[in-house]
Parts: sequence; structure tokens; C-alpha cells
Amino acid sequence: AVCLSLMQTIANHPELLRDTSINALSFIFECGEEGCRGASFIRDSAMLSDISELLCFHLGMGLPSGFICPSPDGFLATEKYSFAFRGRAAHAGHPELGANALRPMADFMSQALKLPDPENGTLLNIAAVSVPGALNAVPDKGGFLLEIRGRDTQSVALLREKIEDLLPKCGCKVF
Repeated sequence: AVCLSLMQTIANHPELLRDTSINALSFIFECGEEGCRGASFIRDSAMLSDISELLCFHLGMGLPSGFICPSPDGFLATEKYSFAFRGRAAHAGHPELGANALRPMADFMSQALKLPDPENGTLLNIAAVSVPGALNAVPDKGGFLLEIRGRDTQSVALLREKIEDLLPKCGCKVF
């Protein structure tokens, strides 16, 4: 929306560029930004081959409206993971014959959500939780996505180590 508004403003007021050396403008909408994949796709493509100057921005930095922060430090270091848990299916009438994949998964998620330390710049989010199957069956699989964020790559690495240490404590096998 911000980029579209800027494009509309420039189109409606070409005089804004009259006394500049700008003779062409390109607007690139970063695909996959929330998954931290879009910028690398754009960087590795031919889109930037004839660009002499590149200006980028990101919203959500906690700044008051009307303020900008050029070259922020430690902004959104992140890692993303996909977790899969396996069990053994059984009918809910005989759960003892199965191994519920949800049990270690729920234990891990509960413990992992206690690990981040927002005061020291680490955050963790679990999303897209999936445990497919019928209501009358012990689930044999489940999974979720996990994102770690930190003020820098070192804080993300420390939280990742805590998560890796937690896996065997929750009865999870690492493959």
C-alpha cells in the first residue's frame, strides 16, 4: 500500500522529480518477504542489473509515524524451521496400541515457548500446527513451523541451541 501510494503520488505530481537526476524509476515488490526469501530471489535475478541506486524500506520497526531509520543495526535476524513428529496410529478405543504423535509435539511446543527472552532480544513463534487424522484415531503424525527472531545472529544461534537441547528432553528424535 505504501509503495502504491508513492507511485500514485509521483504519477500525479511529476514535478517532484523535475529538479533531480532521476530519469527512470522502478518499483519492486518483494515477494516472500515474511519468509525471508524475497530479497535473495530479487538479488539473484536480473532485476537489479541496470539499477544505479536502490532504496529499500521495511515497516514495523516501532518508530513513530513520519520517522525513518537509515541502516538499522540488528534488525530481525531470523531462522525458520519445520518440525515433524511421528507416532503410531491406533483406534481411539485402544490408544495403548498406538503412540500419539501429539504428546511429544505438545510437550516440545509448551517448553519451547518458555525459551525466548524478549528483554534480551529473542523471540519465538510457533504456527501452522497440523495434526491430520480422524477424531477417533490416535494421530501418527503432526507438525508445525517455528520461527526464531533475535536482535542479531548470535542471539538467534543461542536460542537455536536451547531448542536443539530441548528436543531429546521431550522424547523427540532428531534426524
